[in-house]
Parts: sequence; structure tokens; C-alpha cells
Amino acid sequence: METENSCKPKTLIMAKKNTHHSKCATPSWNNSHNRAMYRKMPIPYLAKGAIEGGLDDGCDVKAITIYIKKAKSILEAGAGYGRALQFIIASDFSGRLYAVEREPKLCRFLRRKYPQIKVICDDMRHFKMKYKFDLILLLWASLSEFCKAEQLLTLKNFVAHLNRDGYLIFDSIPLGCKTIRAITYDKHNKVVKTPYGDDRIYLPSLQEIELYAQKLHLSVEKIITYKTKTNRKRNLYVLRKI
Repeated sequence: METENSCKPKTLIMAKKNTHHSKCATPSWNNSHNRAMYRKMPIPYLAKGAIEGGLDDGCDVKAITIYIKKAKSILEAGAGYGRALQFIIASDFSGRLYAVEREPKLCRFLRRKYPQIKVICDDMRHFKMKYKFDLILLLWASLSEFCKAEQLLTLKNFVAHLNRDGYLIFDSIPLGCKTIRAITYDKHNKVVKTPYGDDRIYLPSLQEIELYAQKLHLSVEKIITYKTKTNRKRNLYVLRKI
């Protein structure tokens, strides 16, 4: 879960890094370290985070409407409490809609709220399904909640569930943007402080994303830059399976 961020000029970021963050050692972590936080975090707090980040109006989903309308099958990974799912449904999508979510309490919530959606309660790093999809979505900067070593492996699992010429779309905060309540260790590594624990994140660079795509036989079709309603800049990376 990512909340508000604000972009600063690069010169200011470098100055701050030289005076403070150079004293910090980059933490060693993986995605499993974030799980205790999500187990404790109540659903209303997740919804509050969407409001703070300006994503509660579905601006990210609306930015990729053309891909949703073309798809006959969609998988949303890290579906949370269904923030994005409600806007996919509202777009009159009539195809096969699946969601992957690791936390049992969120899976139960999704199944009650959206009985028409097939909810898979599993870890997106390891889940296996017999189906493949035209479109796989990983929104709300969810990829950044995996450390650098895990990001390629997680994307590889998505690609295994993607049809030929299908699209994988994920959201990320651009490097050089400050995230509130966060300790910044370097331009990639941050720890977001919450009342329920620390949320560790790794923000990939464009060069890293292009390398992921190359290794996974994906084509970077488009980068959609948009702003949330709280004027926060974000990028949507549109990758196609070759």
C-alpha cells in the first residue's frame, strides 16, 4: 500500500540524501516482512490510504479503460479490499474476472462484496492457476512491496498466466517522489511507517523495468503518466507478452 507522495527537484533530493540518508544502511527484507502489518491493518485504514493518495476515484483504472474494454479475461493481483475491482465492474466489463489476494480477511471481504468474482486466496509470488488471462493488473504500486530480488520472480509468475499478446499493467511511483511517513534509505528503498507496522518498499527505475521486460519476453508498449486527485504523479507501465 502506497499513500501520498510529492515530487521534489532532483537537486533537493540529493542534498537531503547527502546530509541525512547516507548515514542509513539499506535494510535487508523481502515481501514476507510486510505481511504482519497487513494482518493487523483494518480494512478502513486501507480505504483511508486510498483517499490520502487520491486513488479512491479509480483514476488509475480509468487511465487504462481501453485495455479493460479489449480484454475478455482479467486478473487483478493484490486486490486488497476491492478498490480497483469496483471500477472494473463499473466499466461494464462482462468477461471473466479473477482476483488474487493473500490475506484471508480480505479474501472473505471480497467474496462477500463481489460474489461474481473468483477470488484466489494465495501469494502472488507463487499462485498457480490453469487459466490464462488477456490482462493482468498490479495496481497501487504493489510491485514495490517486493524487494528487488523478488520483483522479477513475481512478474515471471504473472507472465506464466498471461495469454500471448496479453497485457501486464502495473503502477509505480516515479523515482524522486517523496512518500509521506517514510524513511528514505536511498532512491529505491523506503520504509513507510504505519500504526500497524512498517511497510518496506523498493521503487524500480525505468531501466530496471525495461530489463525485467527483456528477460520475460515482454514489450514495453506504453508508459502512462497520470496524476491522482491529490495531484500526485504516478506511472502505469503497459507491457505486452510477445
